[in-house]
Amino acid sequence: MSIDYAAETSEQITRVRSLAPLHRGDLVEARILDMVVHRGTVYETAPGIGALWIIKEGTGERKLLHLEEYSIWLVLGR
Repeated sequence: MSIDYAAETSEQITRVRSLAPLHRGDLVEARILDMVVHRGTVYETAPGIGALWIIKEGTGERKLLHLEEYSIWLVLGR
């Protein structure tokens, strides 16, 4: 299931190609083929392995995301 949050709000979404610009508390989306499959706030980043953990919106569960599996998008203006 995918949800197009940007269409419903005035948020600006920017693709992140490395973990360097991400900080704890940033809102991100993880996409596959331009469909949002996970959305939440950054909990921790692990640049050495190309991964980050988020706390998913709605459920509060932790999710490990690998840059090799997902395109990561930073949500601004929330």
